[in-house]
Amino acid sequence: MSDDELPLLNSIDVNFYAKGVSAMNTVDRLQKGRPFGGVGILWHRSIAHMCKIINFDDPRLIGIEIDCDSRKVLLLNVYLPYDNGENCDEYLYYLQMINNIVTDFPSSYTIVCGDFNANVNDVNILPGHRFGKELVKFCNDESFVLSDVVLCSEPNTFTYFSEMHNTVSWLDHFMTTVNGHDIINNVTVKYNFVSSDHLPVCAKLNLVNVAIDPDIGGNVRSTHSIKWENMSKDDCDLYCKNTKKIIMWYKT
Repeated sequence: MSDDELPLLNSIDVNFYAKGVSAMNTVDRLQKGRPFGGVGILWHRSIAHMCKIINFDDPRLIGIEIDCDSRKVLLLNVYLPYDNGENCDEYLYYLQMINNIVTDFPSSYTIVCGDFNANVNDVNILPGHRFGKELVKFCNDESFVLSDVVLCSEPNTFTYFSEMHNTVSWLDHFMTTVNGHDIINNVTVKYNFVSSDHLPVCAKLNLVNVAIDPDIGGNVRSTHSIKWENMSKDDCDLYCKNTKKIIMWYKT
């Protein structure tokens, strides 16, 4: 989709506003191949007063800030480079850029979603798909959570089907801060809805669980102590269960 066509996003559904970033070079009249990048966000008109689009002047990134009673949540839509054997440095560059965006955002509730081009599924891994390991290492090093991996209950989950290789991959993810993970109730892949080689991945958020002091910024690396004396036994058991689940997955 070119820059001139981006307004068409607003015609997808009359109940939604839309904003997109094109990756097409309209300077050259002749377009060769499929352009990389290009991302967009739609948000319902009923919450328009709570939302603010964040542009990064990059065809691979676009964000939306949701502000509810001075409580901020950042949703970041990404389309990261694919592994062609030569662009590992570019991939790591974008992971670090995301890390910087999250660090600078004045809230600990951040959800990064989209096409990471990182296969984390051990089944039918395509040759050259090393970005899955890079993404997991990045999450371990920077204390992010791959919420879709933790919360998806379907066996052999996949989000991409390659007709050329007749294989499937898990390329699309929800990467979150720890607090961002806490407000996701579930993540599902819509296998019955096919519009391209990628399948839709849906997450249900519970913004009632968002509870931060608006005067305190930072992200998952912020040091906030937990008042364990105020936690019930069920809260502690749930914390131990979820922590163990996340740690066990990262060790595999």
